[in-house]
Amino acid sequence: MLIKTFYNIIIKNLHLKIISVILAFIVFLAVQIYNNKEVIQSLDINLSLSLPKNSMVVNKIPRKVSILVKGSLSEIKKIKKENISLPIHLKESKTIILNEYNISEFKNIDMIQIIPKTIDIVIEKVVEKKVPIQFNIINEIPAGYKYKEKPKLNKKFVTIIGPKSSIDLLNKVYSEPLNQSDIIGSESKILKLKLESSLLRFKNIREVSVSYKIVEEFITKEIKNLKIKFLNCDLEKNGIVALKNKVKLVVKMPYSLKNKFTNSDFFIYADLKNCSNFEYLTSIKLSIAVPHKKISTKYIIPATVILKKLHKKENIHNNKKNIPKLISPKKEKVKK
Repeated sequence: MLIKTFYNIIIKNLHLKIISVILAFIVFLAVQIYNNKEVIQSLDINLSLSLPKNSMVVNKIPRKVSILVKGSLSEIKKIKKENISLPIHLKESKTIILNEYNISEFKNIDMIQIIPKTIDIVIEKVVEKKVPIQFNIINEIPAGYKYKEKPKLNKKFVTIIGPKSSIDLLNKVYSEPLNQSDIIGSESKILKLKLESSLLRFKNIREVSVSYKIVEEFITKEIKNLKIKFLNCDLEKNGIVALKNKVKLVVKMPYSLKNKFTNSDFFIYADLKNCSNFEYLTSIKLSIAVPHKKISTKYIIPATVILKKLHKKENIHNNKKNIPKLISPKKEKVKK
């Protein structure tokens, strides 16, 4: 049994097993030769800056340097896998010269070229400053509206952090402009603060709120020759004529209703209940019906209508065309 097992493992198909071993060895040699062959490649190495406390770089520097290296493929792969960086320790502004001594990991490979070869690094002390906030207003407020309370910021000052040279030149910070054409129907807007330099940053707040109150303006509208409507009485049947049947009405209305209504939408009337019992001359107060609840009456001229009750002998139709002069009841009695 043991001999048969040994035969199946070692002896059976021996020629195929020998060929497999040879092929595996050849592949192994090929991989070793490939990994150990000398190549030239470009590597991007991150810069790692170490600065004094409360300081910052104020000039533009590259985040990476490009290095052209020569060495075995396996060593270069190893460096790429480790994701190494180039450490730079600074106590003050300085020009850094880059060479193979800056990177200890490059001991087993050769550096052919470094781009850039030098880096100028300028550092400054970081300070903070409290400056006023200012905002501008653009466009006009829509017609028919006005401020009841003018725009007011909820914050007057903001603290800015940055390099001393930039902070010394900073006197104020601007917000986004307030667009007056887009504020109807609201009482506040959020405005973002803006900094002109990328070296500066906000310590706390980055935006402010501006509050205001907008109200609609009221206008005066004059309506002339508005005809009076007489209710609950047939003037002709009762022998009554109005000495004047047209009035001038002056109303106050919101600007938005300016062109919404015509003169015919306003109703002037006199309620003539019990007109059959009217005296010779009767004064009736006029009433007004307006087409909208936001419209109010300023005045009406005249505020009353004078009604004259004709005698039976007088011609009603003629009196409509030619209204006689008013005669007091005493003089009328004397004539009789």
